[in-house]
Amino acid sequence: MSIPAVIFWILAIFALFSPPVVAVYLFLGTAAFGALAVVPPDMVGGTNILPQATAALILAARVFADRRSRIFMFNAAKDLRGFGLEALFVVFAIIAAIALPRIFAGRVFTVSMRSALETAQALQPTASNLAQATYLLINLIAGLSLFAFLADDEGGRRREQVLTAVLTSGVILALSGILDSASVFSPALKDFVTAFKNANYELFFETSVLHVHRITGFFPEASAFGAAAVGLGGLIYFIRPAFRSDLARTVLCPLTSLTLIALAAFSTSSTAYLGLGVFAIAVLARLIYRIVKTGTVRGMELDAALGFVLAAMFVGILVFAPDFTRAPLSILDKMVLQKTQSGSFSQRSFWNRVAMQAFFDTYGLGVGPGGARTSNWLVAILSNTGVLGFVLMGGFVVVSYLHRAIEGSRRSAALMTGAKYGFIVFLATEVAAGTTIDPGLLLATIMALMIGSSARVARYAPARPVVRRRVVRREAPAEAGVRPAA
Repeated sequence: MSIPAVIFWILAIFALFSPPVVAVYLFLGTAAFGALAVVPPDMVGGTNILPQATAALILAARVFADRRSRIFMFNAAKDLRGFGLEALFVVFAIIAAIALPRIFAGRVFTVSMRSALETAQALQPTASNLAQATYLLINLIAGLSLFAFLADDEGGRRREQVLTAVLTSGVILALSGILDSASVFSPALKDFVTAFKNANYELFFETSVLHVHRITGFFPEASAFGAAAVGLGGLIYFIRPAFRSDLARTVLCPLTSLTLIALAAFSTSSTAYLGLGVFAIAVLARLIYRIVKTGTVRGMELDAALGFVLAAMFVGILVFAPDFTRAPLSILDKMVLQKTQSGSFSQRSFWNRVAMQAFFDTYGLGVGPGGARTSNWLVAILSNTGVLGFVLMGGFVVVSYLHRAIEGSRRSAALMTGAKYGFIVFLATEVAAGTTIDPGLLLATIMALMIGSSARVARYAPARPVVRRRVVRREAPAEAGVRPAA
């Protein structure tokens, strides 16, 4: 077991016997470690047990130990306008993982999770089926646990703790990218970064594009790091108005978010570039909406100033230093404009074509979670769980997006709005390169923030016990000279 894994288990044991907020920090803080196996893969049949998935179970144990939080979780899980649709999706996914690969074994062809990446093979039940179903279950448990912690809040203290934990997660992810970038110049630092990459993945952390090092952080490849950086960076940027702390809202959040955005750009991942484009559009749309609605940019001065500075820098570089743009434009041309000519694009398109053919060959039922590798999260849901799974997950996303914030709570409204914008950026990266049906625990975090700040939270709260007071009747004192009735 590696030293980072040992350190994680020490922190995990500490969080298990500490207040739930410690488990929240552990869960969100481990989002940056996407290639660290906390249990040697050889001991568990080649399965990668990652820190954040383990921390999600610790968070669930700590939250579930509280009676009020349990009631929040159960009530939200059985409500179709809460987590109910996702719960039904997970139940169906578990059944599908067991049944569908056996029903259609040998009758359809897929690119499975553990086969050679270039070839399609006859469908067979594998350990990936139950592994992917388990990941979906952990995703649901994590979302419910974080939601219950956030919902059982008085005075906004827990909301601030969750927001600070999200910010901390972004700082750790940014540091991992900076360390990976600097490791090019230091063999010792390179060994340090490599120590966090012991998972049973095909690692691509020594690649470069046009002599530019592709940043991977503590992830197995640049596309995974780029998607995480732009997704978490976008979320932090959009939820910053919900912070109570002026320092966090005006300095730490913008600095962390823009650092992650810059690192995502240097990952030279086409997925990250798509996410960056959607992030820029979302920032602009949010600013225009505020101007149209109120006629001012009050409350969004930072957005307006940032947009003006970036636009001025871009124009200034084009006018006064055009040679400076050659390298980044060459990378953009190679990774985006020429993407359709790359072997990676052909390979990923092949995955999607085979997966969609399997969807039709199974009459819209799917091949079960983990039965088909894709390069698009929506295709993964369709091909793995069929029409029913797609409707359940799609319904969960749409219903969650239609929630309204707690009336009269300005910070809850800011948190919900920010989570909705963050989800748009996240969805763009998953649609571009989601290889499995499991979207990752960032979705659980976003949905917990969204539903936890909604007006519907009051419906999930435990009912207050009715205290019945016993009325004791007292006889009036007898007047002088008057005998009480016999």
